[in-house]
Amino acid sequence: MKHSIKVCDDEQRITNKNQVMSPELLALIERVRAVVNDRLLRLTQVKVKTGLASSTIWKYVKHGTLPPPIRIGSRSACWKESEISAWIEANAFASRSEKSVDIKAFIALLVAQNDL
Repeated sequence: MKHSIKVCDDEQRITNKNQVMSPELLALIERVRAVVNDRLLRLTQVKVKTGLASSTIWKYVKHGTLPPPIRIGSRSACWKESEISAWIEANAFASRSEKSVDIKAFIALLVAQNDL
């Protein structure tokens, strides 16, 4: 089965900005917003939870396809567990459904809610 995560370039994203994200993914973001007691995960925990190598995690963060970490010190960072769980669920949704997911738009919307 073809994995249906898609990464749009900025021009496509601007063209498609009026496109509505699927209700399932919007509901997923709402569930993340409802998390009150969110744990912070260190890199080793994110590696275990996602199954990704450190270099892949940082590459995905750089490309905007994985939620960015929260800096908790000059040399330390951690991720919100709810955001990593939402990322896993979005990837599972995309791989098991016929719908494509703009993962960068999903991450941007997921992270934007934290800035409110």
